[in-house]
Amino acid sequence: MSPFKGKEVTTVKCAVLIPCYEPDEKLKNLCMALSAKGLYTLVVNDGSTKNLEIFDDCAKFNNIEVIGYAENHGKGHALKVGFEYLRSRGYNSCVTADSDGQHTPEDILRIMAELEKNPKKLILGVRDKSLMPPKSKIGNEMTCKLFRLLYGIRLSDTQTGLRGIPFSDFDGLMSIKSERYEYEMEMLIDSGKLFSGIVELPIETIYIEDNRGSHFHPIKDGAKIYSVLFGKLPIFLVSSLISFILDYGLFNLFYYVIFKSSTVSTVIARAISGSANFLINRNVVFKGNNEKYTFWRYWTLALCILAANLLLIKLLVDIAGLPAFFAKIIVEIILYFVNFIIQNRWTHK
Repeated sequence: MSPFKGKEVTTVKCAVLIPCYEPDEKLKNLCMALSAKGLYTLVVNDGSTKNLEIFDDCAKFNNIEVIGYAENHGKGHALKVGFEYLRSRGYNSCVTADSDGQHTPEDILRIMAELEKNPKKLILGVRDKSLMPPKSKIGNEMTCKLFRLLYGIRLSDTQTGLRGIPFSDFDGLMSIKSERYEYEMEMLIDSGKLFSGIVELPIETIYIEDNRGSHFHPIKDGAKIYSVLFGKLPIFLVSSLISFILDYGLFNLFYYVIFKSSTVSTVIARAISGSANFLINRNVVFKGNNEKYTFWRYWTLALCILAANLLLIKLLVDIAGLPAFFAKIIVEIILYFVNFIIQNRWTHK
């Protein structure tokens, strides 16, 4: 009888993957160091137009291979091209690193070693926020808090580019739609499906010249990242609007034509519109991630939201003395986002 019966044996074959756009000497230095350590490294030229000789220099080092394409498509696209290339050559995992000097060969090796121990988990190299430049620290801290609030996952560094990535769900990695920096955020959002867990590993915090070598645009790329974070909110708004229109129309139909009772009309209209909202949210808004999105959970939440609405209105109007029209707006906005956050967290592992 095999001593391994009942156990899954996984052999990790891992490479280093560096997506790169408009490189400088820091890429060459990193490739030289990785080559010296005998690590096979794939560099993906993401449509660079400057300093192309650096790619040629890197390709001369042992174990360093360079591929690329003519037009810039973004970091996410470069990563997916690299994943596909590595998998076609028998690799089942990789460690991604940035080309701007933020990641050391020693930390790359540590991530690789951790991936050997946890071959189906996402390994994140996390930096010390206290050593980050102020703008990077504030942005990273805010993103971490929002990520935890929206998806229930506590992470120390959501923007790290040093990651150990297993290809255990290769199709899932390739099906992520994002093509630029937001790809890495979407990978974290889908981590419950793509990986068996997440391991965080402290790494050295390096910012050369306040990270001037980075091609990350705080406004443009930051907006895309936050659009991924709140990706379900716009369609959730549409779903809520449909529910409101249905509720309002049914109430008037029942009150003026059928029942002539405001109480009965309100209850039946809300039951129908709420059920419709549940079906739209479950099958459209949060489609594909609805194991925990059940009918009874939905209505329990709806009743809790209603009770909280009544309580907060009473506190703000009867006790705090705020105008009712103002209190109603504040309460509805707060509870609307609470409702969204809870439903969103139901649909992510």
